[in-house]
Amino acid sequence: MVSFFKKKALCSGVLLFLGIAAGAQQVTLQTGNFSLNPPTADTVGYATLQAEPGETIYFFVARFQKNAVFAKNAANNFELFEKIAPFTYLVKSKTAPLGTWCQQQGIEAIGTLPAKLKLDKRLLQGDLPAYAAAGKGRVKLQVGVWGKINSSQLMRAFTEMGWENEDRNTGETDVLSGTLPTENLEKLAALPYIFFIQPKSPEDRILNEGGRSTSGTMLLNLPVANGGRNLNGQGLTIGVGDDSDPTNHPDIQDRVLSYTPGIANNHGAHTAGTVAGAGIRQPRAAGMAPQARVIS
Repeated sequence: MVSFFKKKALCSGVLLFLGIAAGAQQVTLQTGNFSLNPPTADTVGYATLQAEPGETIYFFVARFQKNAVFAKNAANNFELFEKIAPFTYLVKSKTAPLGTWCQQQGIEAIGTLPAKLKLDKRLLQGDLPAYAAAGKGRVKLQVGVWGKINSSQLMRAFTEMGWENEDRNTGETDVLSGTLPTENLEKLAALPYIFFIQPKSPEDRILNEGGRSTSGTMLLNLPVANGGRNLNGQGLTIGVGDDSDPTNHPDIQDRVLSYTPGIANNHGAHTAGTVAGAGIRQPRAAGMAPQARVIS
């Protein structure tokens, strides 16, 4: 889907498909089950948002016929947002999903994603990891937003519930990070454009210091006489696709054959060092192939 922030990795925790019961139109997610029903002339299986004056956006879950055409069709004013089960998608539409229109799109069943199924089970059970506790009855969250929503309208709805924003990662989907009073979790999940809520992921930890030992690189680099494999990259040329100029780094500068000039990119130098750094200043920080040549 993250990851979903990162977007795919994030939403997989909530919207992970486990099965769909044949003939029952029942969708089973990791967080629970819900039903889809055949669309009718007065279908009510959708949630709405008044996006702009005179414009309504419809959010629903649709199961398509097996032979349905999934190509984007601007004229139909709808978008397949996320696949959650075979032939079953989260859909965002500017057209009300009533019977005739649904038949034209090949939709055989429709429904809404229940608010409780948008919540990570740990939130429902009160089993919060320590890193997600914000104190004073608040929890650190990552929230997936179903398609592009007017940012001021979105943040106004969040703020009214006591949301305090930390950052916003915008890509194919929006994933917001922030804190919220735990008492408002289900209220937030009830917003039509929210499709998952989970505890915020733990902060990244720097693992470079022990990387050589945990990956077994030290053993590979050691001479055979010392029980190693004597594999150090000698005679090899390795391409590192991080578009940077690592020639100023003492661990690698004499073995860079080609590079992207003029790009100051510390991350690129770091990556090249992970591959082929010599460990001149700090042997424990040597790369995987400390004698290899590099094209960056």
